[in-house]
Amino acid sequence: MVNTTDFITRVSEQFQHYGNVITDPLKRAWKQICYTFNEQIQNASNPETKVIWKALQSPTGSGKTLCMKVYGAMLSTLPTEKHPGMLIVTRLIESADSLADDINRLAREYNPSLSHDVKVAISYHSKSKADLQGLKNYPVLVICHAAYVSALEKLGDEATVRNTWDYFYPFINGERKLIVIDEAINLVEEYQLTRDKVERALALCGSLEEEFPVEIQAIRTIHDILKITEAKKIDKPLTVVHKPLIERFRTKGELIQAFRNGEPLTGVTEEEVKQYEARMIEEDSAAEPLFNLKFNDLKKALNTIRLDEKILAKEDSQERARLFRLAEEAINAVNAIFKSWVYAGKDRKYALATAKLLVPDDIKGAVILDATAGVNLCYDLFPQCIPVEPPKGARDYQNVTVHHSQNHRVGKEYMEENTPKVCEALMKELEGEFGGRSVKPNVLIVTHKSVEPMLKSYDADNFSFNVAHWNAIDGSNEWSEYDTVVIFGLPYKPKSHSMNLFQAFQGVQSTEWLQAEGNRPFTTREGIVHDDILRGLAGC
Repeated sequence: MVNTTDFITRVSEQFQHYGNVITDPLKRAWKQICYTFNEQIQNASNPETKVIWKALQSPTGSGKTLCMKVYGAMLSTLPTEKHPGMLIVTRLIESADSLADDINRLAREYNPSLSHDVKVAISYHSKSKADLQGLKNYPVLVICHAAYVSALEKLGDEATVRNTWDYFYPFINGERKLIVIDEAINLVEEYQLTRDKVERALALCGSLEEEFPVEIQAIRTIHDILKITEAKKIDKPLTVVHKPLIERFRTKGELIQAFRNGEPLTGVTEEEVKQYEARMIEEDSAAEPLFNLKFNDLKKALNTIRLDEKILAKEDSQERARLFRLAEEAINAVNAIFKSWVYAGKDRKYALATAKLLVPDDIKGAVILDATAGVNLCYDLFPQCIPVEPPKGARDYQNVTVHHSQNHRVGKEYMEENTPKVCEALMKELEGEFGGRSVKPNVLIVTHKSVEPMLKSYDADNFSFNVAHWNAIDGSNEWSEYDTVVIFGLPYKPKSHSMNLFQAFQGVQSTEWLQAEGNRPFTTREGIVHDDILRGLAGC
């Protein structure tokens, strides 16, 4: 446990290094963070307490991430047997490395007895050299989304996200009692497969069919299900699989029997069933687990093929990497679909979709640092997480003036198709708006990723500017020196996004539920857009 008075002193020392002014409301916000961390550790230590998460809403720029670093470092002054174990979940690899480095630096400052070669904190992700088995020995573990990918590859194809927590959650001989999810981390991993994506993956993997016949057949099965779905021309979403395929058919023999019994939506021909059954008899493998699908091995083998030369008949390392990423994305989605519930729907194209929580909802000691928790619909779907009101005045927005312009098409598709036109119009408007001012405004333009390069190519006379895109700005203090924010395009989500969120938190729903009319949380797409906009504005 950390003393709140000492904590505020330590945070104040670090906060002043950045030239910031410390106020009483800020100190109250820091005290709330320390108190909540301590409280969650106590709750996690008590087997009688319920699983309750807390979402702290202190605004961006008020020092939440700094508080997390200082708290993790101050825990290093405790004896190992009394250390609660801390896990930090952040968004980017760079953030994970930076957090671990800063915690180690501060820990040596607060606990001079620590030698320079001792790490109290370690980051783990796809580029990390850390041993998955040894993570439990570090008092503070920092992971990001890439950590799940890395762990799943090392654990094998039958592993799920839940299995990775067997390595992230333990500490020494127990469990980590404080889980801090840093601002803007997405708690839900979504997968969506359209027929063209599957066909592209099959084309890229085709030369590996002899080595990976079962895996390629699994991908073909998903392709055939999509063909059947398209042929039915469904207008509304429908549930395809309530129970994961890996739970429905345990052995190869069970699958063959299901085919013989006319299992619907298999998309497999009678001839393919005969070939599969003949191979199964020859190999005497009827009792073997059905889904011993080696998708990780398939991806590794695919990555050794020069896809640029095979597909484009030229040497281009960037294209080779791009083609591999496209195939990898589809293979990962197929793998997820075999392990989860699945529904079919149509945005612009027919697709199979599923989603899963990245953080198990039954762990104790979790705290989410989310400045926009008050408008984030996820918390309406996640009742065991309680948003906590921040102390008033931690950050004052009274000097903010909002301007808006109406009657524009701001969706991604339209702006991609008309990028030169809309960018020219915006820059002309801003030049006129800021012309004649004695001090040039410092402007941050937030837009769609595909529009960003065009805007960056402009030179401005009456203002200085930078450009950022959606999903790469939220929760960051990187843009704090800008005095003006221009929202140029809105990050509308597809219909499937809100349905994925709902079902990831609440579980798979029936076709009748998915198709029912009514004002339900998952239909309110505007709330998700509002959340994204506020995250973008909060960084400045």
